[in-house]
Amino acid sequence: MAKYNNSALKAGFLFLSAIGLSITAFNAQDTPPEEKAADQQLVNKAAHALNDIVRKAMPTVVSISAVKTYSAGEGSAPGMPPLPWGSDEPGQPGEPPEGINPRALGVGSGVIIRPDGMILTNSHVVEGSERITVTFDEKRKGSAHIVGIDTKTDLAVIQLDKQPNGEKNLPVLEFGDSDDIKVGDWALAIGSPYGLIRSVSFGIISSKSRAEMGVLDIEDFIQTDAAINPGSSGGPLLNSKGEIIGINTAIFSQGGGFSGIGFAIPSGIAKEVANQLINAGRVIRGWIGVTAQDLDEDLASHFKVKGTEGALISDVRPESPASKSLAPGDVILKANGLRVESSSKLKTLIGKTQIGKQVQLDIVRDGRPEVIKINSSEEPGARPAQLAGQAAKKGDRPGRGSLGLAVEDVPDEIAHFIGKSKNAGALVVGVRLGSPAFDSGLFPGDIILNANNKEVRNAKELTQITKKMKRGDSTVLYVQRGADDRLFLSLKMAA
Repeated sequence: MAKYNNSALKAGFLFLSAIGLSITAFNAQDTPPEEKAADQQLVNKAAHALNDIVRKAMPTVVSISAVKTYSAGEGSAPGMPPLPWGSDEPGQPGEPPEGINPRALGVGSGVIIRPDGMILTNSHVVEGSERITVTFDEKRKGSAHIVGIDTKTDLAVIQLDKQPNGEKNLPVLEFGDSDDIKVGDWALAIGSPYGLIRSVSFGIISSKSRAEMGVLDIEDFIQTDAAINPGSSGGPLLNSKGEIIGINTAIFSQGGGFSGIGFAIPSGIAKEVANQLINAGRVIRGWIGVTAQDLDEDLASHFKVKGTEGALISDVRPESPASKSLAPGDVILKANGLRVESSSKLKTLIGKTQIGKQVQLDIVRDGRPEVIKINSSEEPGARPAQLAGQAAKKGDRPGRGSLGLAVEDVPDEIAHFIGKSKNAGALVVGVRLGSPAFDSGLFPGDIILNANNKEVRNAKELTQITKKMKRGDSTVLYVQRGADDRLFLSLKMAA
């Protein structure tokens, strides 16, 4: 257990105690005046501790506005209202002439991380911008340019073109260690929600290591209830020492506003990405060419793994570093001696490996432990964009069978699209809501390649396998989803 000795955190505990004491004291008419005064002193001490943190951090946080031109078919990006034609600033009337694309204005936040004007923010705030304006306060602003962008983590570094008012050394905030934070710790978020410069909100760390949310390629979010709203993106999340423990990047909301669930990129990731962007203009990550997924109890049982910790290999790219050493169905438990709790943890550990360095993997294969050594390389150029699988006929629906699954043979054009010949599997064309197939995670357009380690060449072969299933039985399916993704799913017959 880490020990916290800083005065701000001590004041926090005093603050919480003082609240309880004060409520009791003010509700009891016979409480001695000296006790009331002591309670008030505790509250004041906690407030002053927060004041000190904010006073130190405030000069380092900036508001960022970015102008982007977008096509008529594209529309403006979320949170980027269109700018009226004829001006780069809101409020000027008019529409763009025919053939001229309109502009949008994006607003976000950033934090100064170097005295020479290097600012860390989110990539979605500045990516594709024609002009970036950094606002310090009502009297100071300046232009900036992009140093580097990393869309996998939604981080970017920009640099001021000129220091405001000729200042040589701008104030900076130091990074804290996001691995040291604990659920329940205090957290402060600073940013420009809805363009309101340098707004501060207060809360706690609600959770750590949030992943598999479908927001970014690399996810290991800190969750907080400190208010984060549109315009807060790119601002810092601070601990009780006033150190950066995260970069605010997303919220969970059904209406667009804050609902008590915000997410920040941990400082452990943000600091490394920022350094690489500053030094090289891009982020170079280790890569071995595997796709992995998390384990559940059914998959762990099928692949003979104790517990659900680990990363299940669902696909290996041909001619990649791992192509001769790993195979779908292998389960990675450690990477270079470090525990692999999940597929996102594996991605993070491999990404931190230097290019050309050896990665030692502790795996389980067919229930037996093995040690594999692979040399990491840099990931080649991005593969074609993900494309959803095509379901055959719109009218096809699953029958009322116990699995709630309708399949047919894979059409030639889809087999060609995914790089397969004929007899490539069984195409899912319907999944009944609430059925075992629905619960397993199958979607129309998925292609089932394998069932319980037996190759599936067509719909008939899959039907023959599933017909043998009894109540409570489960079958592990190996599924192709879209052009690139493969994964294992457990299909379980209702008991």
